[in-house]
Amino acid sequence: MHYLPTTLIVLMLALPGEIVSADDPLNAKLLGAWRLTRYVAESPNGDVIYPLGPDAIGYILYTTDGHMSASVMRSTRSKFASTDMIGGTPEEFATAAAGYLSYAGTFEVEEANGVVVHHIKTALIPNWVGIDFKRKVILDGDKLELRGLTPSLVGGEKRLVRVMWERNR
Repeated sequence: MHYLPTTLIVLMLALPGEIVSADDPLNAKLLGAWRLTRYVAESPNGDVIYPLGPDAIGYILYTTDGHMSASVMRSTRSKFASTDMIGGTPEEFATAAAGYLSYAGTFEVEEANGVVVHHIKTALIPNWVGIDFKRKVILDGDKLELRGLTPSLVGGEKRLVRVMWERNR
């Protein structure tokens, strides 16, 4: 008879993307990888903009040990002329950064009010490092919406940010 080592069994049970039930805590339901389906910013009068275009792409990851990472980019970003990873021109770097958002850190879930808090440790935008992003969590099966609790300044106007994801399988 063959037996799986205990650590392998524990690892298998903790793998992201496993099926979660409606009775699981919100924290468990967030674990794994999510693919971006829509990133919008809405003004108080209902005007909607797509900060990185209507076809932006990206991922958000939540790990079992409380870490998270999010990367979103404009799908039409131009390639650098050079293949050297630090060989782009200042203009190429500026254009690339303008079409990209990324941050990582730790997260916690406020179960009582359905909120996830991202504690930012690294970010493309330096002003974000050391702050917390609080997002209302709206889950519907394999669909996730993270909604800002308060409006953010986007394109010179206060807007409510809504980011929609689909579980990546």
